[in-house]
Amino acid sequence: MTEPKKIFLYDMLLPKLEVFALVLAALGLALKLSLIIIGNTLLVIGLVTLSTVYFLRAFAPLKRIGVDEVNFPEQYFDKPTNKFSATSGEISFFSDTLLPKIIWLGGATAVIGILFKLMIWPGANNQLFAGFGSELIVITGLALNQRVNFRSILLGALSGIMLFVNPKYLVQQFHRDDPVLVEKMFYQIDHPRDSAAGSAIRQHINQAKHRR
Repeated sequence: MTEPKKIFLYDMLLPKLEVFALVLAALGLALKLSLIIIGNTLLVIGLVTLSTVYFLRAFAPLKRIGVDEVNFPEQYFDKPTNKFSATSGEISFFSDTLLPKIIWLGGATAVIGILFKLMIWPGANNQLFAGFGSELIVITGLALNQRVNFRSILLGALSGIMLFVNPKYLVQQFHRDDPVLVEKMFYQIDHPRDSAAGSAIRQHINQAKHRR
């Protein structure tokens, strides 16, 4: 049995980009919590890169070893299947084709939702709910096959937790050095349809930049 031919994008580039994006996002979040403004840029770049990696990995081709035998990446599933799926060497559309795609696409959505929540951007909860729901489907489907995917569990847990995080708490943490801005952002959260609230925030931020 020969080893499957490695594909540069999926086997070498994207795994390295995933690690790089995670490190960059973690650094950006740490700097943002320390009220260092470059943290915002690093956080956005890191999480957008991570989401792009997950999106691309959803379309990774199946790796054929022989004519009828297919080898799936180990990161998809950590335990072998016993039921509700194809026998060894066969492809089950649900567990071996559909669920892996949902893992990555749902993960990409969850990561963008986390980014929007951390940046206090509108639409965060919708994306988090979509990501959480996708990962919940995956976890349930894999459980029926006696499989588990730890990435799916982690993404589902993070998106579920972020759904319940009050954006006002994040505002207080990320802008604790500017009480006036905190007050304006609280008002915008309470009145999301008030366009004047967003304008007042942008004006305040621009004035703060000129004072520095």
